[in-house]
Amino acid sequence: NESTYQITVDSKEPSRNQWTFYGWSTNKNANPGSPSSSSNPIYKKGSPGPTLGVSWTGYSQTETLYAIWGHTYTLNYDKNTVCSNVKNMPSNKTVITQQHSAYRMTVEGTLSCEGYKFFGWSTNKNAKSSDSLYKAGSQVTFDYTKGSQTITLYGIWVKDSRDTAFLLDVTGSMSTFIRNNSSTMTNL
Repeated sequence: NESTYQITVDSKEPSRNQWTFYGWSTNKNANPGSPSSSSNPIYKKGSPGPTLGVSWTGYSQTETLYAIWGHTYTLNYDKNTVCSNVKNMPSNKTVITQQHSAYRMTVEGTLSCEGYKFFGWSTNKNAKSSDSLYKAGSQVTFDYTKGSQTITLYGIWVKDSRDTAFLLDVTGSMSTFIRNNSSTMTNL
């Protein structure tokens, strides 16, 4: 005769500097970025754990649970415009990795919207078109020393105008201006 017992995972979580705890597993190589399965079991705090068998003859089973650590990196995109019909808006992306070094995600999205010119992405919501911006295909780097992170990229736009003028001043520097309806010039 053999009986089985379902153990419950302790609700206490260990901590480790620069890492996120994802749960316990009987597989020391379990991947927190993959769904829990029989080959990749991950038990969360307070949830049912592995089933252990005990026979009447005194046989008992021992199971080792390994702490599963990793980082969650999320890249969010914010169109950052009043324009309601933005085209080519990328989806937010989340990755769970056990990599303990700088992690890079490729920036997506060359947006368009009637009446506006898209210049790129910035982590600064109020960036200007002349600032250093992320373009589609460039890389955003997550700093593993900060543990799990979320980075939000904001779309940087300028209202499109057919009355754009380029003025060359006496020093030879070029400035871009937009002529608004009141015939005044606004420096970009």
